[in-house]
Amino acid sequence: MAIAGNRCRTALSGRKRRPVAEPSVEWVADDAPDQRAAQQLAEEVHLALSAVRPEYRQAFVLFHDRELSYAEIAVAMEVPLGTVKTWVHRARRELINLLRNRGAVPPERSVSQHAVPRV
Repeated sequence: MAIAGNRCRTALSGRKRRPVAEPSVEWVADDAPDQRAAQQLAEEVHLALSAVRPEYRQAFVLFHDRELSYAEIAVAMEVPLGTVKTWVHRARRELINLLRNRGAVPPERSVSQHAVPRV
């Protein structure tokens, strides 16, 4: 009994020397995108896309929404592969211009022609 008592006293004295771990609560900023802004941009894209020529729109939607390859789109639309590539490119360009005109995306910065990235 004495041995058990001594062990308990030793364990209790060891606890006093150790710092007490207190749970720390840290607030972390939410990195989730603003859902309202994303919804508003989606609506703007939808409105602008409705103004794009029908064949451009169809090729664009098949490529970006349905994730079909250019070859699959060419078969589905019964047009040459090069035509599909051109239509998707033109749809992107028209869509960007329409979104800029509506103020949904910032205007293009003035840069030299050689530095402009291809879409």
